[in-house]
Amino acid sequence: MKVFEDTRKVASFWTLMEASPAVQDSFQEQNASLGELQDVRDRLKIIRDRTHFHIGIHSVEDPSAAWKEAGLSGARLYAAVVVAWQTLNHFEIQQGRLPLTLEPIDKDGLARMVDFFDSTDGLAA
Repeated sequence: MKVFEDTRKVASFWTLMEASPAVQDSFQEQNASLGELQDVRDRLKIIRDRTHFHIGIHSVEDPSAAWKEAGLSGARLYAAVVVAWQTLNHFEIQQGRLPLTLEPIDKDGLARMVDFFDSTDGLAA
């Protein structure tokens, strides 16, 4: 969740976007919607606030209600993470560096998780 946090307290994707025209150019190369990414950011903040930081009795009893309230699906969150990852990798390559790497991801497992959250009663589709 921190990667999309947009406050002065953290260095996040938005910090890089603000600070670096080269990162902005890399984002534009992805043909992604800045508005969509900002919308995901705003919806993710609702979930973060309800389930991690400003936990109320309703959030404890039904954490999925925060996802429903936010209207954010796992698929949209996944798509936003992919755009951010591709943007940063494009930036690294443009700077003459190797792309960022991660351990191999179990894409089938990740897809099952996204499907689960999207189909669970109370989560936004």
